[in-house]
Amino acid sequence: MDRISTNTFFFFNPLRSNLKPGGWVELQYIDYCPRPNQRDQDIDNIITSFFDEINAGLSALGVDSQLSAKGEMLQMVKEAGFQKAEERTWMIPIGQWPKEKHFKVLGAACQVLLSDAAAYLARTPLVRGLGKTEAYVQERVTEFRQGLNSQRLLQECPLVLPFRVVYGQKPDF
Repeated sequence: MDRISTNTFFFFNPLRSNLKPGGWVELQYIDYCPRPNQRDQDIDNIITSFFDEINAGLSALGVDSQLSAKGEMLQMVKEAGFQKAEERTWMIPIGQWPKEKHFKVLGAACQVLLSDAAAYLARTPLVRGLGKTEAYVQERVTEFRQGLNSQRLLQECPLVLPFRVVYGQKPDF
């Protein structure tokens, strides 16, 4: 059994058995891989390098943090037998760089969320996955938070986080 089939079996089978025919399942998640707002823009800064290191630590622990980027979550929903399976993606700004007021508020909230969650997100992948010390993690988290609070950095290279929703319907039979 490959990884996708194994994950599909252990996650979706109990879900399907408890869902009424015609019921819907919806998975929501954020890809913690910041991307430039402009597709052709190349980025390498403290924010993106922080997440690159976290993703390397997750890989060392055997966790594929890029499942959603590869479309595998949608594939899992389809393999589990859900119909009308679709995936939608919205880009959440990091920081207050957008001109539109509601995106500016959303970006500010994302910035606070990432700052507050930085130590939690980094600890296990960096310590257990990459063998780094707690002191190293604290140093990286501090650098990351400084980068998040740098309006200049966020204005020069506006970043977004993909917010993905995958959903599907249980067949009527």
